[in-house]
Amino acid sequence: MKLGVFRDTRLVDQVWLDDRQNLVFQYDKAYIDSEYAHPLSLRLPLREAPYENDEARPFFSNLLPEGDIRELIAKVVHVSKNNDFALLREIGGECAGAVSILPEGRTPLDSGGYQEISWDDLEDLLEGRAKKPLLASRKDLRLSLAGVQDKLPIYLSAGKLHLPTENAPSSHILKPQIRGFYDTVHNEAFCMMLAKRIFTPSSRIPEVSILHGKRGRSGSQRVLRPLVKGQYTTPC
Repeated sequence: MKLGVFRDTRLVDQVWLDDRQNLVFQYDKAYIDSEYAHPLSLRLPLREAPYENDEARPFFSNLLPEGDIRELIAKVVHVSKNNDFALLREIGGECAGAVSILPEGRTPLDSGGYQEISWDDLEDLLEGRAKKPLLASRKDLRLSLAGVQDKLPIYLSAGKLHLPTENAPSSHILKPQIRGFYDTVHNEAFCMMLAKRIFTPSSRIPEVSILHGKRGRSGSQRVLRPLVKGQYTTPC
């Protein structure tokens, strides 16, 4: 099996396992010859020859969640936490940045939509993440984004909350309190607000809101970080 690697909607290359189960990836020649060709990484410059495991694996492995979140997702989708290729196959559609990795035959242009949920349903998702990472058991919905911290892409429209399905874009990143660390929500919110005051133009720094769970349970605060400029009204 091969997986397609896309930058935005353009096919960049394919990644696969060789006979020894080592990761291999190769740029698509049409992409190399195009006017919008750009390497995925400084360590993976454009070339026609394939990149072998030692060169390719660090980049693709770093697109995946880490630590406890990675282990939880691996259990839910029934693959080894050490199997980068299997994890990319299952959740590569929601990688960091503009890169997405999809099974052969699928593209980022495939249809997607939105599933409306209530704020109470959102709290249930967040409170259950100790046993299951956000949305990892729901195949049609987006999974957690890359990194150590659990995150949830959501879409807010007219005050209503939606979960993106398939390749539908999100408007915000929801970042709950990190388990085992003190007050990470307020710390991150403060850093984002400070950056907005320091850097010019400040419009490049997204607005931040802190949500307080209606039920008032411990650890119910979380940062709501827009992916696009704009401030949204949130329940308190």
